[in-house]
Amino acid sequence: MLTFFLLRSIIRVDNPIRSAKFFPDYGKNNKFKFNGARKMAISIFFFRSLRKFMRNVIYRAAVFALIVVTYGAVSEYLLQYSVQQSGIHSLFESLWWTMQTVTTVGYGDVTIYGTTARINAMVVMILGIGSIGLFTASLATVFVDSRISRKLGEVRLRMKEHIIVCNFDSIASETIRRIAEDGNEIAILSNEPVSFQHENVFYIKGSCLEPADLDRAGISKASKAIVFSGRIKNDEDPTGVDARSILSGMEMKRQNPGIYVIAELYNPNSEKHALEVGIDETITRGNVSSLLIYNSIMNPGVSKLLYRILGNQREEMLGEETVNKGKYSSYDTLYSEYESQGKLILAVVKDREILIRPPRYAAAECDSIIFLNTSVH
Repeated sequence: MLTFFLLRSIIRVDNPIRSAKFFPDYGKNNKFKFNGARKMAISIFFFRSLRKFMRNVIYRAAVFALIVVTYGAVSEYLLQYSVQQSGIHSLFESLWWTMQTVTTVGYGDVTIYGTTARINAMVVMILGIGSIGLFTASLATVFVDSRISRKLGEVRLRMKEHIIVCNFDSIASETIRRIAEDGNEIAILSNEPVSFQHENVFYIKGSCLEPADLDRAGISKASKAIVFSGRIKNDEDPTGVDARSILSGMEMKRQNPGIYVIAELYNPNSEKHALEVGIDETITRGNVSSLLIYNSIMNPGVSKLLYRILGNQREEMLGEETVNKGKYSSYDTLYSEYESQGKLILAVVKDREILIRPPRYAAAECDSIIFLNTSVH
């Protein structure tokens, strides 16, 4: 691995030792003519790369163990190959003995003769046990640190097409649970520890207002983001909370213009400002529940229907699907095709505006449709 790393570093196109400064004749005949200065440059670059490579503890432990094994195999072979009664007469037999020794297996099928060889063997035993122990401990530390870092939110996510959640609280738990159970990967960005446990949910310690924290959450590869309003602390102004949510959405859009941002707001008057700065969708906290309560009193059947459609746990009854532009001449052909598939079109989306079931005779001009899956009961 070490050799591969160094060779890969040397043959990189942007490697300074391949430049005209070191190899002015490279490119003319594609041959390296090494002189003293070039050899010195190679040596300096080699040791710099080696030093950088050795900064990692687990690599240092692995290299140390490799050195001990190599030393043990070569030295015992040189000391024992000419001894008739010895069990070592080839490099492979010496390597076999060395591996038995450093791993403390000790089959006893290979014997060592002579004081010098046995003293050397004791050195190999001491160094070998220490090197293998160091490597094992380093490897275990990497796994333990990884688990602790993930629990503390000190990680950098490498996911794609995931969902970033800001201002997570207990009210948002049910929403996150359902999204995660649908197979979506979620990154929760919060300054407070998150106790929510799910295999698809990852915690990142930080704020949605900080570019570095968003970068650790994989903002550039995320597909959607949800900015919850969170709980109002003490006498905090709801408008100020909304302003913070809008700023979070703006920062996300700045780092990833293609991300779809949904912001939860307290004040309905903040919706206009959120949409003006590029936030794709807003939800005012309390509005939906207020409408459901109103309909429960005035039209009890309507609220029950909405709850059944939105709260179906087995399968989604409502859905949205992108429409192939130019395929349908009128909404009549669009409605007919989807209704034959058990999808009742309720509305269409055009330029981010929702149109409730346009007339059949009108020209079909929309980006997507919102439908009710009538095959779900």
